[in-house]
This record gives sequence, C-alpha cells and structure tokens, in this order.
Amino acid sequence: MRHYAVLGLFSFALPLLLFAYAAQSVPASLMAILNATSPMFGAVLGAMRARQALAASRVAGLIAGTAGVAVLVGVDGTVLHPAGLLAVLGAALSYGVATVHAASARHLEPVVSACGSTWVGAALLAPAVLLAPGPLASAPALPAAALGQIALVVLVLGVLCTGVAFQLYFRLVTEVGPTSALTVTYLVPLFGVLWGHVFLDEPLHWHTVLGGVIVVAGTALTMGSGVSGMRSLLARVRPA
Repeated sequence: MRHYAVLGLFSFALPLLLFAYAAQSVPASLMAILNATSPMFGAVLGAMRARQALAASRVAGLIAGTAGVAVLVGVDGTVLHPAGLLAVLGAALSYGVATVHAASARHLEPVVSACGSTWVGAALLAPAVLLAPGPLASAPALPAAALGQIALVVLVLGVLCTGVAFQLYFRLVTEVGPTSALTVTYLVPLFGVLWGHVFLDEPLHWHTVLGGVIVVAGTALTMGSGVSGMRSLLARVRPA
C-alpha cells in the first residue's frame, strides 16, 4: 500500500490536479512543452538515488531534447502566468519522482502498479471533486446531451489516457528503466501543439517541424543507440 500511495500521489493525484489548475491560464501547447522537462527531473533524481553521475550520452540526449522543445514553439513573452507555469513544472517534477520510485518495484507486473496507483489517486482526488464547483454542482440543470458528453470525456481520459497509457508506461519503466521511460515525454509537445492547433486554434509555426525533429533525435540519443534505440523503445511499448 505504501508503494501504491506514493505512485497514486505523484503519478496521478498531484500532477493531474496541477495540470487542471494550470490549464485555466496556460495554453495547451505550452503545457505540453513544459511537461517535457519530466526526463530532466527523472534523470537527476535517479542519479541522486543511485549516487552516480549521468553518462555523457544521456546528458547529451537530455540537452538535445530540451533544445528541441525550445525550438518547437519558442518563448512567448505575451503568455506568462507564473502560478500556472510553476504548476506545470511541479507536475513534471511529480512525474519524475513517481517514475524513479516505480523503478524500485520492478518485480510487480505493470498492470498491478497501474491499477493500484490509479485507485489510490482517485481516492485522493475524490474530496476535491466534491468540494470544487463545476459541472457536477449544476448537474440537475444540465441537459442529458451535456451530461453524456461529460461522461464520455471522463471515460476517455480515465480509461484510455490514464488506465491503458499508464499500464504501458509502467511496463516501459520495468523494461528500460525510469530515465529512458521518461524520454517518451519528449514526444508530448508534438501532439500537444498539434491538438492545440486543431481544436483550440493555437498558432502553428515552421519551427514546429524543426523542433519535432530535434526532439525525436534527442529521445533516440538518450536511449543510447540512436535509431535502433527508438525502434527498441517502440517495440517494447507494443502490447504482448
């Protein structure tokens, strides 16, 4: 239960709550980009826990990935919300803590860690759902179609984006280690910027393509074996 409590807090409850808070003031694309700092936090925390220095190739990969994130959309001086930005960075740090901790329980099946931590995270967030104003507070006044849309969103976020995704993620932590597993976060900005542009009309610039190439290259370099490392990573993510 201690293992599930730590994972539930740092993998689910805390980061999701921080992201929900940040989303009120920070664009989705910028949130996705800042979330890519998770590998840096995980690498530093993992090295501190193991009391060893990071390999030069991993440092180079982390630097390259961070540079790609910077190129992806650049720095928008017109959108600066300190509290929201700190919340996103806090969520990224939380993911780093959770991933390093998950590596200490590699004897557990990924589905076990995913299920146990999800239930604990849900229990930790339940009081916030009851106390915070939102759609639930006005549920009796909402039409059936709106309630159906809310239920569909909850199911998609909970089942696909959380339950299924984290089962694959914990499997990755078990097979390739916490730092390498966190490098997949570098791919989040690509999709974050894309969905932000398609659904939220956020700007899409030429440097998105350039930044995406650098991000993927940095991810492969952090894996330690270039293109073959990326192929190995993708192969490990596929369900058995």
